[in-house]
Amino acid sequence: MDLALVIFDCDGVLVDSERIAVTVDQRALAAEGWDLSIEEIVRRFLGRSDAHIREEVTRHLGRPLGPAWEAAFTVEYRETLARELTAVDGAVDAIDA
Repeated sequence: MDLALVIFDCDGVLVDSERIAVTVDQRALAAEGWDLSIEEIVRRFLGRSDAHIREEVTRHLGRPLGPAWEAAFTVEYRETLARELTAVDGAVDAIDA
């Protein structure tokens, strides 16, 4: 297979999904009874593993979030990305160049 171009994207270079993920996190955690600001979610969870986040949520809520919660969260996250994800300003022009 001949490749003309390979792009390795670090989040925020071509697209920025972090801002979307944080708002989905905020809604999902609020639905479970843990109201956090965007800034608090970024401070507590940004750059952390899924395991770390689950541990923190379990510790705060006093109970784990089950598989049904994770499945619903995944669906909401993917649907929100499909609706809201856009290219970072200048990314398309950079690729075209």
